[in-house]
Amino acid sequence: MLLATEENGIVGLITTHGEPGDYVFIDNLGTAKLDYIKNLPSINIKEFSTVKIVVKDKKVLHDGQELRTTQGPLGVEKVNNGPVR
Repeated sequence: MLLATEENGIVGLITTHGEPGDYVFIDNLGTAKLDYIKNLPSINIKEFSTVKIVVKDKKVLHDGQELRTTQGPLGVEKVNNGPVR
């Protein structure tokens, strides 16, 4: 899936050091619960589109919590703040 954000007409891609298919989770969940995450049911694109993700101060956030993979936090190119689509 390709995600991007926009600020003042400039588009920035959401990036990660992870691999395709890696799980993304909120920062305070921690990697110790990754097995739990893997057993949760998947969501479809319609359900995913209802999840509010934003970039604030170059951090990718959901509900005020940073999104990450086991390889580290998600990043963003060129944009400091904006909605993710």
